[in-house]
This record gives sequence, structure tokens and C-alpha cells, in this order.
Amino acid sequence: MTVAASLPKYTSVFELARSVPNSAAFNRLFELSIGHARCKASPQLHAKYGVAEENSQAVLRVSNRVTLAQCWFNEDRTKKPQTFAAAAADAAAAFDPLAPGGSGACDFCNWQQLTAEDTWGRVEGPHAVSASNLFKYVKPQQGVIMFKHHDPLRFSLEQLQDLVSVSHQWFQQAAAHQAQQDAALGLPHRQLHPLFVWNCLPRGGASQYHGHAQVMLADAPFPTLQQEAESVAGYDFTHGTNSRGYYQDVLAAHEDVGLLLREGSQGDFAFAFASLAPWKDMEVCIHGSSMDSPAFQRLLYTALRALIDELGVRTFNASIHNIRLPHAAGDGGGSGDGAAVNDGYLPPPRGMPVPVVARVVGRGRLSNLASDFGGLEVFGGASIGHTDPFRVAEALRQVQASLPAAAPN
Repeated sequence: MTVAASLPKYTSVFELARSVPNSAAFNRLFELSIGHARCKASPQLHAKYGVAEENSQAVLRVSNRVTLAQCWFNEDRTKKPQTFAAAAADAAAAFDPLAPGGSGACDFCNWQQLTAEDTWGRVEGPHAVSASNLFKYVKPQQGVIMFKHHDPLRFSLEQLQDLVSVSHQWFQQAAAHQAQQDAALGLPHRQLHPLFVWNCLPRGGASQYHGHAQVMLADAPFPTLQQEAESVAGYDFTHGTNSRGYYQDVLAAHEDVGLLLREGSQGDFAFAFASLAPWKDMEVCIHGSSMDSPAFQRLLYTALRALIDELGVRTFNASIHNIRLPHAAGDGGGSGDGAAVNDGYLPPPRGMPVPVVARVVGRGRLSNLASDFGGLEVFGGASIGHTDPFRVAEALRQVQASLPAAAPN
């Protein structure tokens, strides 16, 4: 059974910035600052773009005080000219080897012969299958989880759930195999750091059109995730007497302003929110109990379909972290819950479980040849918010309302 989403209290992030939300969690976590940036526009610019000659634009900064995520919003940027536009009406077809005029060959469609296999084998489900990444950038384990169908933007709930479940099983089996291999060599137990990354189409960083995700077990923490975990631990220590912890507070803050969705029943619950301080445009965060949680998988599907179907996204990035691994060799066949530990960054605060966290961000349209990732992101660590979080939340609600009822646990 789906639990109803929070009723929206605001219609835009600008409306939110002009009020003082009555939310302790919100005010602990977020800082919103709105002001005006001014310039003089020539009569020619006024005529060409419809901007005022005595130009004043409302610019909003939203900052997460804990993670330091920072996003800048300006509604007038919707008038920004785009001079790098692809001529193709369907730019995605230009990258598809199976489209008319393409090469006609896709390695991932012929995965049995044209993808590598992990030394311990493959994980296969009805709709997805694992391979070993032939050109690795992480050690000691890196795999690829592929849809069995070709089009990366057309997938059903069942297909997405299988992709995530196969990924979950890969983490368990790869970790167990690595532990066995290390023990056989007499090596001490080492902490491995799991990460799931899905780069969809070239603008999102993919080298293959066919839908696929990267699954990694690294022997060192991923820096951004490590920094975030340390910040979360610091927040939990500092606010231990007046807070339930960062992960609870970030849900409460988004619920208090109408940006939170819930999913699940009978002990399997998950939560999603359109991020107030997105790392990249249209960021949606999903918190759940494990990758194998049906509620978590349904909300991840909701987020992806909302971006694709409601908001026009054609290329995106998705990730999953805080993935639980088995304790020791031979404990790789289960769900990863129960006695399993978190992903090794820091102990859970005050004994509370750390949720598995998914993030989805839009990377725009393939027809726009100008990159959405520039100096601000590379050097400043901030982002530009092209899409209001309240618009993203409404898209999430529309997709969630259209889903078939969840099967009983």
C-alpha cells in the first residue's frame, strides 16, 4: 500500500525563501538567501530577449549546512539563449547503433559472447544480467549490470526492479568472493566500499547506448561520500540532544515544506524527496532499508520515470550508496540485512541504521550540445538549479499515483 505524499505547502522555492518555515529540522539544515542582481541592458537586448533595460533579477541561494551542497536559482535563466543546438530532432537516435543509419551492432545485446564475465560468474535475472567491466577504473571488483532490452529510456517497473536486485546480488557475491580470495592469500580483512552508478547516454557519461549501470567495490572510500558521512556524523554528535539524526531530519525538513513522498507497508518503507539543495538539476533522493526493498525500488522507478516522462529528461545520472555488505566470506547469498554492516564510512549514529541512499539527477537533453557541467561545478562545487524542486515533487506525485498497487509482502 502506498502512503500518501505530504501535502504541498509552497508552490516554488522562491515562495519558500520569502517565508520562515515553522520547522526545526528545516532551519537546522538549510540556509536560504534571496537577493537581487542588477545590470543595464541595451535597447537591442530588450528587443531581442524581452528583458528590462533597467534589469533586476531575483537570485536565490540554497545551502545545506551539513553536506555543504549549494544550488543557485534564477527564474530569468529560462530566457537564456542556447546557441549550441543539435540539428537532429531526435538526438538520441544519433547515438543508437540499432537506429537507421547506425552500425547495427550492440555488444550488450549480445552479452553472452561480447561481454566479459567475473571470475566467479554472473548474476542473472529475468530482465537484467551482470558482466565484468572489461576496462576497469576501480579495484578490486567492478562490474556492469545490463538490461536485457536495448533502449535505456524505456523500462518498466519490473525491469527496473530486476536491474536493482541483480545489482544487489552482485555486491553480495562479489564481496563474498573477494573475502574468500583475500583469506586464501593470507591477507587481513579489508573494508570495501560499494557504489552503484548509472550513467545514461553520452551526456551522462555513458560509452554505450544500451542501458547499463556500473557496480563497484573499491579499496578506498569515495571522497565525496566520505566527506558527507563525516559531516553527517558531526551533525549527529552536535545535535544529539535535540535531533533524531541527520537522515531523519532531512526527511522531516522536506516533509515540512511539502517535498516528501512515502512508499511501502508492513515494515518496508522508503522515502523520496525533491532536493532543496540539489547537487545537480532535478535531484531526487531516495532513502530505504536496502537495495532489495520493494518500496525503495518503486520510489527509484518513480524518480526516473518522473524525470523522463514528466520533465523531459533524456540523459541522467543515478547512484546508490550506503550499500550493506556481508560480514565475512561465505555470507554473500542473503539480502545483506540483519547482521550486515553499513558500507564502512562511519558507524551508524547512536546505533540507528544508516539508510541505503539513491540519488537521481537530470543531465538535460541530448539536443543541447552545451555542457551542463562547467567551472562552477568543477572548481566551485556548486550547481545551477534549472528546475524548481516543487515542480520536481509534483512530477514525482503524478508518477507515483499512476503506479499499480504494490504486491503484499
